[in-house]
Amino acid sequence: MTVPSLAESGFDELPMQVAIVDPAGAIVRTNDAWGRFDDWGAATEPTDPVGVNYLRVCREGVEAGRPDDDGDRSRVADGGVFAAGSDGAAADGAAVADGIEAVLAGDRETFDHEYPCHSPEERRWFLMRASGVDRDGTTFAQVVHLDITDRKLAEEAVESRNDRLETLAGVLGHDLRNPLQVVQGHTDLLRARLDGDDGESDGRPAPEEAVADLETIRSSAGRIEAIIEDALRLARGGAATEEEEATTVRLRETAECAWDHVRAEEATIEVADSFGFDARPGPLGQVFENLFANAVEHVGPDVTVTVGALDADGTGPSGFYVADDGPGVPPGDRSVVFDAGHTSDTDGTGLGLAIVEQFVESEGWYVTLVESAAGGARFEVRGVDAV
Repeated sequence: MTVPSLAESGFDELPMQVAIVDPAGAIVRTNDAWGRFDDWGAATEPTDPVGVNYLRVCREGVEAGRPDDDGDRSRVADGGVFAAGSDGAAADGAAVADGIEAVLAGDRETFDHEYPCHSPEERRWFLMRASGVDRDGTTFAQVVHLDITDRKLAEEAVESRNDRLETLAGVLGHDLRNPLQVVQGHTDLLRARLDGDDGESDGRPAPEEAVADLETIRSSAGRIEAIIEDALRLARGGAATEEEEATTVRLRETAECAWDHVRAEEATIEVADSFGFDARPGPLGQVFENLFANAVEHVGPDVTVTVGALDADGTGPSGFYVADDGPGVPPGDRSVVFDAGHTSDTDGTGLGLAIVEQFVESEGWYVTLVESAAGGARFEVRGVDAV
């Protein structure tokens, strides 16, 4: 079979992954970049993709370059990039197969599909673009995979910034109003009691009731202060520390320094191991302080918090974790714990973990929540480069 002539000189030098698919869906040619796609995490020995039916592979959701449910990083001969083991990946593969078939049938000139292709250490996105190529009356499909990670990260940053502004408006417009009304109401009541004008006293102030009112005012004022501080951190995002330069820090020293700000004398911290990495001390300190405060808030003042390094593939630390010995978070709730405003504590602001995620992402890392060895919550921060 004659392969379509696509500027033979320079075809292999193209930086994006390119394959030519025949009318039956079989790969008849790829460029060098297609075979090198696995360099970022798949097998080290690529196999020849020519002859593999790309449509079939897409429909089966075969993965190349990402671990499956058993942790296997096997790479199939197609050079494909759709992850197995998830409904989203299967949908991506089916959509791509349908789109390429439409191009081969002449029903459309081009087909585009964006999809994620993440690894445990890195998040990446690609754009698959299929376009028809006519050769002597036969339509082939040119399939190109373009790395659009930078664009996606920029879009995420804009969306995150807009979400923070929306959240701040909601916090200032609603969440602060209730405790402020409490402060105002009890202040008025206290003033009336002290003046003997409350209609219930004999004209003399009632010390015990006055003290109770003052305590309520103090508590509400403290909550207002906490909401304001969290809202300002969330609204500022990384902007407040953009000018702060990254420096080499140590996990143990950073965690122990942040622990000094925890107001729970009965709580304990255990740092399992340590390593050095580059980070901006300001955001990193906020990450630890908020994770520690979250543990105390949800577990209790006698919580035991463990901090340690993560080693995803045995090559050295690639992140760190903060775990507690509390009741943990149900699997169904783990996807929303980082949402601004989400809290299971009536006294919480619901912003602490949103701030954690925001600062982690400002460093180019990402955070997830899993179950700890003790059955509690374990926050894992990945994407960290050890030095």
